[in-house]
Amino acid sequence: MIYNILKACVTVAAKKDIRFYLNAVHIRKNHDGKLVIEASDGHMGLMVTCHNVSGFDIAAENILIDRKSVENALKVFKPINSVTDNTIETFGFTPVDGRFPDLERALRIYDEPKQDPEVGVNVNLMERLMKAVGILLKGQKYPCTSMRPRGANYPVLFEGGNDNFTFVAGIMPVRMQNND
Repeated sequence: MIYNILKACVTVAAKKDIRFYLNAVHIRKNHDGKLVIEASDGHMGLMVTCHNVSGFDIAAENILIDRKSVENALKVFKPINSVTDNTIETFGFTPVDGRFPDLERALRIYDEPKQDPEVGVNVNLMERLMKAVGILLKGQKYPCTSMRPRGANYPVLFEGGNDNFTFVAGIMPVRMQNND
């Protein structure tokens, strides 16, 4: 499970962004003490809250691990359930010094705006985000997610999960113009 979550987050994380903290996977504990693994490229974000995690814990409350270190760890620890806190921490990684954005706030998860009749999204970003969601839902009999378009000024949200985790993913809207 952790392997797939890390792989999905790497898919969403920025690659060479000037905002160095976006070139990383953020691992933290939420207010309930649950493990949250998240990533963003500034245009979309993925936040996964783990409910039933065994063998994976982090010593720090909040850590940013650079994208390359996570990719390298995933190559070495290929089996799906083999990634634990020990493998990440003993494998060696480059911690990123910085503050990761508050995705709950950035995605405006709890806001309920009025619905606009039309919401545009960048199809390339949508493809990457759906690839990440597919990785998370791999192995499920009916892999599906709910989609909440919330107007031209709010991110389109995708939500789902299972007994082990829940996720919220979002993609920022684009302004649609008539090309008449």
